Amino acid sequence: MFCHFKLKNKTTFYGWGRKKSGFKAIRQASLSEKSNYILREDGFIRSIGLGDSRSFSLVEDDIGIYYDATKPSRLEYLLNNYDFRSDTKLIEKAKQYLDLIRK
Repeated sequence: MFCHFKLKNKTTFYGWGRKKSGFKAIRQASLSEKSNYILREDGFIRSIGLGDSRSFSLVEDDIGIYYDATKPSRLEYLLNNYDFRSDTKLIEKAKQYLDLIRK
């Protein structure tokens, strides 16, 4: 899956994780200052069923990808820098999502 979209004079290239399409998105985005990339990958809630069931969640990362410890990722940046305690709306949303997952 490799694709690109143009929005407000900026092109975004999308690819799948550290696969061929992800590397292609990174390479294409590096060719212009008006471009960026977003890597997608299965999220932390992989699937509801077993076998060939579709992914239940999706991760998008504009820095790297969470499972590649050789490079930084958006998740790593957020965990190290975001002030979660002061974001009461986010904490409330997280509680609602946890309740939904439990159901």
